Amino acid sequence: MKILTEADYKSAMKTARRGAYVLFGEEDYLVSHYRNKAREPFADDEVNYTRILYSASEDADAIVGASSSLPFMSGVGYRLVEVTADGLDMMKDADFDALLSALSRAAEFEDSLLIMCLSCGTFDFGALPKRPSARMKRLIDADGINPVYFPKASPAQLRRWIERHFERAGIVPEYGTSDRMLARVGDSMTMLSPEIDKAIAYLKYHDKARVTPADIDAVCAENDGYGAFELSNSILDGRVRDALSVVRSEAKKKTEPAVLLAGISRAISDMLTIKALASGGASGAEIAKALGMHEYRVGLYMKSVSRYKESALERAMSLAADAEERMKSSRFGYEGVERLLCEISLALSGARAS
Repeated sequence: MKILTEADYKSAMKTARRGAYVLFGEEDYLVSHYRNKAREPFADDEVNYTRILYSASEDADAIVGASSSLPFMSGVGYRLVEVTADGLDMMKDADFDALLSALSRAAEFEDSLLIMCLSCGTFDFGALPKRPSARMKRLIDADGINPVYFPKASPAQLRRWIERHFERAGIVPEYGTSDRMLARVGDSMTMLSPEIDKAIAYLKYHDKARVTPADIDAVCAENDGYGAFELSNSILDGRVRDALSVVRSEAKKKTEPAVLLAGISRAISDMLTIKALASGGASGAEIAKALGMHEYRVGLYMKSVSRYKESALERAMSLAADAEERMKSSRFGYEGVERLLCEISLALSGARAS
């Protein structure tokens, strides 16, 4: 089975809403968007909409049973079965095989549409589209299952996407508006979407038909100040060279070393906390609620911490704490921050989770 694109999926939903589809990729916003679109026809039809949480092989029969049932007095003519499955990377082979088998069997029924969404950070996709992970390849190759991949959008795609949102609201974006939004808010659709909505509400309230870069500055929240988001992401992904590059860039802007150290400590602390919660069986949604963190961000953390033993993260946290103590009692400049990043990288790289 080939990997479908967003265009392939949209075309399939226009012609026949039937079969089994697994939506996944780095652009979680689009995965959630199309999941919500699939749910829309069933807003007032709870009878023909079934949601199943899959955790082990004993849940497989529920997937097949829901998919095989005929729609009952359905205005849309089919049933919707939505499957959620957390921790696929940690699932036993027998349970993963049973899930694939259930999805393949569900695809055979002509009166149902099955959707399963995999959030970024909860499953190792591999280096798609050419080098999927072992389990991702098994999913792609399974009979009857339609994998739909939503890769990270390019800057050009994001600019056009931002402009379309304003245009649909009857607002004309002036030159440089989308670039300004990307620079201020970031390149995640999940973060951009609410800021676009906020800007539209502001413009309509003030009866403005055009949006300018100045409007973006006036209304939209700036993302993570100095370079905390990029620094945190580099630590999460184990990209020590990129993290060092951020520190050197911030040094040129005179960002205080204490601010950079606080960002590093926060990232490691969040990794350790999320590792402990995930090991205790908490889902991404539960962790997001407990920590007051966006679920997309939690997904990134969960993907990262699954690679490390808890003891390695504890060692990294100890290194950060020691650095904070040294900063209180002696001069601790940018060189100290860079040294800490290298020490953390060594601590993590030498203790991968089995």
